[in-house]
Amino acid sequence: MKAKGIGICEWALPTPLRGPLVCRVLKDLGLAAVELKLGTVEENFPLANRYTLDLYKEEQAKDGTVFTGIAVNLTDFYAMTAPLGSSDREMVEYALRTAVDAAQYLGAPLIHVPSLHALKSEVRTDEGLKNTAEMQLRQLELVDRENYGIYFDTQTPHALNGLDAPSLIEPIFNHIPEFHIKDGFDQISTHLIGEGSCDPFRSLAEFDRLGYTGWIILENYFWRVPLCQRGDDPYALLRRDLDTVRTWLAAHA
Repeated sequence: MKAKGIGICEWALPTPLRGPLVCRVLKDLGLAAVELKLGTVEENFPLANRYTLDLYKEEQAKDGTVFTGIAVNLTDFYAMTAPLGSSDREMVEYALRTAVDAAQYLGAPLIHVPSLHALKSEVRTDEGLKNTAEMQLRQLELVDRENYGIYFDTQTPHALNGLDAPSLIEPIFNHIPEFHIKDGFDQISTHLIGEGSCDPFRSLAEFDRLGYTGWIILENYFWRVPLCQRGDDPYALLRRDLDTVRTWLAAHA
């Protein structure tokens, strides 16, 4: 696979290691890139602050870290379908504008807008999933821009909807700019890569077959239950996932 390299989600690290320090942490761990997190409304979105952004840029310059994008995780919990003029809608729109400004300032090419848990927008039925997929594909046609696509995840389709993630890749491959890799069974990020039931190696094989050239972003939560209860040093767990992906990539170079 001719992927750019391996990175990690900023929110997959423990809180004390997030923020501008993440650049040093990644260098120590042997990772090349990070997907940043906009932050929460309770924190007034740290990436809305120019001083914070300048610190990220200073640390990036020291360690050569690549910022692959910024995730607006707020949209996991506040629906973008909230009525115009409502406080929820204004909050979401402010978060999106803030993320765009921060990404432009940091030179990050992607804005990741998830919607996994927002009560008014979460897909709950097969029919809802079908309608959402059709709407998304129609949006892709209407927007018709290279920087508008679908962020993929090797476990989420299986864990949340019981779908076979690898088989979903080819129909939307040309619209996938980047993807998360993690593993587990019916709950998110409960096992190291290759130990769960979502078969991330088949997903990697599909991306390889189709000519993927973007970043591979680790998203297992090594500092959370249940992975943190394995008795291993969380950093050792992270390195095991990193070594697993590196070994696979080397065997498919």
